[in-house]
Amino acid sequence: MPRRHTPVRRSSNRDQMIRKHFRLGSCVSLLLLLGSVVADDESAPPAANPLNPSAQYYPLTIGNEYYYKVFRKDAPNREYRVKAEVRNLQTVGGIDYFYFHAPGANIRYLVRRDEAGVFMRLLKRQIPLFGISFDVHLTPELMFLRFPLMVGDRWSQQVVASARILFIPVKRTIEGRFHVVDRRVLRTEAGDIDVFVINASLGVVNKSMAEKTFSYGANVGYVKADAPEDFTLLVGYHVFDEQAGIWIDKTPADAASYK
Repeated sequence: MPRRHTPVRRSSNRDQMIRKHFRLGSCVSLLLLLGSVVADDESAPPAANPLNPSAQYYPLTIGNEYYYKVFRKDAPNREYRVKAEVRNLQTVGGIDYFYFHAPGANIRYLVRRDEAGVFMRLLKRQIPLFGISFDVHLTPELMFLRFPLMVGDRWSQQVVASARILFIPVKRTIEGRFHVVDRRVLRTEAGDIDVFVINASLGVVNKSMAEKTFSYGANVGYVKADAPEDFTLLVGYHVFDEQAGIWIDKTPADAASYK
């Protein structure tokens, strides 16, 4: 059924608060969590070209939607429900990117896929205390999936993450180290899913690295994350199968409770 889906100056307390929120290691890790979208016409959705079999582990079609449960490890009995969606295509520097949005997590970002892998270009973050949003530009793009996906593969990359927050320029060099450690069948509320498991170390260069584990599923995308501060698991999705040319609908019955 169709669905509509630093300048040099003394830092003030506000400046220090802004820089505290601009923790690019956390920003980058949040980017990796999501994969989703809302389309006006599901009959012919704009999709990334499925260039090789590995592409199915990060499907990109306007209209995909994902539903996640998130648990903070310091409050494991409290459940957060998050919906992520890809709304449209946006062009940056002459390149088309898919625009992902997870309003409940205050995360928006741009991502693309080609024969080499999946890349992120820009992340939009919000500082709740000030009620403002800002763009985090990643130069060059960060490759967080490398094709072909193979257990044992490793790669690393450094990117410059920059933003301007309340007229204050902030820039950090971020390093990402990735290792494909396993391929397994993961049991979820949305069914059993064939996934590749990737360990990722992310952080500011010459600072401590945050260790996280992400799972990406065939014809699904981002399925699971295990991070020091929280745990995320897919519970439902509505995704276009690029190989079969059909929509797969496993939207949870209580989808309205996901924000």
